[in-house]
Amino acid sequence: MYYFLHLCDRNMTTHFSITIYLMFLLTTTHIESVLHLLLQAIESVKQTPAYRNRLKALEFERTGGISSKKKGNKPMDKKVEDELRNEVDLQIQGVQKPSVWNLCGVQLILLPYLIGKLLIWQICWFWRYRVKKSPYAWEDACYLTRTSLRMPANTWQNIDEFTKEDLVMKRLWEKANMERHIAEARRGSKQRRR
Repeated sequence: MYYFLHLCDRNMTTHFSITIYLMFLLTTTHIESVLHLLLQAIESVKQTPAYRNRLKALEFERTGGISSKKKGNKPMDKKVEDELRNEVDLQIQGVQKPSVWNLCGVQLILLPYLIGKLLIWQICWFWRYRVKKSPYAWEDACYLTRTSLRMPANTWQNIDEFTKEDLVMKRLWEKANMERHIAEARRGSKQRRR
């Protein structure tokens, strides 16, 4: 019996070590791929004329509006160019700097917490709006509108407040209102094409 328990204990330790190793390997691979995608996106943005124009504008602003360039298109000093590149804020759609919280291993560890948080949110939603039949709070109405329009959260945040209020007041989470809104949008699109 003691031998069996000792064997089980050794196997559990081995399995735990293998699990930790696999999580480390998965996380490292994930970091590497995200960094590769980020660097690839940054390099492609740096090749665009818009990026070079922003660098030139920042250099022009730094020198106080005095251009050191004569007739020739002399490239800027490497040191100055590196300083300016550090100052230019690259906003690349769909790619973001890697964060500890976005790593696969961390997400796996946080999974039970996130599931619990989601369940509590669902229960509170059900209690507040199905059982008590309370009117929707502004944030909840915005959430319903955004999800019914199948709009990402960052796109919703970039919409001006007047448009948000107009969309929320239409109560687009109700099917009839959504169909009416889609029909209006199609009519408006057809009129603009004419």
